[in-house]
Amino acid sequence: WLLVARVRAWVRACLPPNSAPPLPPKATSTMSDICARYAEENTREALSGSARILSTLLGNLAREDTPKFRRVNLQNAKIQQSVAARHAMAVLEAAGFESVEGGAAMESKLPGDQASARAAQLAAALDTALSACANASFALRLSLPHGGAGVRACTYADEGRTLLTGATDNLVRVWPSAPPLGGDPAPCAVLAAHESVRGTAGVQALLPLPGGEVASAGRDGKVCVWDASDTAGRGAVQPAPLAVLREHGDGRGQEVSNKTNIVALSHAGRLVSAGWDRTARVWPPRAAGSPAGGEAGGEAECLVLKHEQAVLALALLDDGRLATGAGDGKVTLWTPSAGGAGFTESGGCPGSTPRRG
Repeated sequence: WLLVARVRAWVRACLPPNSAPPLPPKATSTMSDICARYAEENTREALSGSARILSTLLGNLAREDTPKFRRVNLQNAKIQQSVAARHAMAVLEAAGFESVEGGAAMESKLPGDQASARAAQLAAALDTALSACANASFALRLSLPHGGAGVRACTYADEGRTLLTGATDNLVRVWPSAPPLGGDPAPCAVLAAHESVRGTAGVQALLPLPGGEVASAGRDGKVCVWDASDTAGRGAVQPAPLAVLREHGDGRGQEVSNKTNIVALSHAGRLVSAGWDRTARVWPPRAAGSPAGGEAGGEAECLVLKHEQAVLALALLDDGRLATGAGDGKVTLWTPSAGGAGFTESGGCPGSTPRRG
């Protein structure tokens, strides 16, 4: 008991003046209580680094019970900074970590699989506390590499089983929705159909569709429809999209620079795309898994909704109307006609601040 008391006193002496000592173990203290105090009593600046380190330490042990992940090296500069936050040591103690080596490290000595289970419970409690606390920022769990390309769009698909990202290298990457915390993350599939046009490139918008499909839109004027379900080839690269819809930038739109740039997608019973050619395009319906339109299945003319400036945003309203936002600041409402064959302009809000495009 005397040794434990001395170790705790040494840890308190190492903490900055504004840091609270570790919470004493009490039967009434729950994991949620400890994590809530940690989240509520630290500043955003303190949490920005500390929460990420704690989440990583807990997540590593929850994922893989090894001697390496059962040990926390308190001599590491980043870990030292993390545990200096108020109640950070108490979070680790609640996860089963004990001070060893005269306070130079902490180890989890819980038997069997209890260590991983306890770490997983603390990680979940910490996430809940951070998300509920106004002072907290999101804890960085993992960065997904894109080879230096900028990411312009992301979405979940297939009922949350896959995460998709679209980047300036014209590629759509499919990731598992819960990638492992360790090792180098890699996409389970790469979807390649978009191209560079006049020196510009990039996937600008992604939209999940029924049946595990997803639509991607790029600066090349193409809307591609893919099977992005987790069972699609079990990670194999798709040889081609299910459908390629290519009409943005044709004569029915405005002849402007970057006329093929598509920046928004929506699904109003039918796929809708919007771009810099000052149009929103409503595409003919197609059954999930079947080809339609353009290169992937014959000509399928779309409905063109013309605007005065570039169409930059789309939204489907609960009553079935479509809202479009343009570069002149105007929001236009479109009502579907009887039978869903077309859309009629039915109102909107005029813009007061003209925008580029």
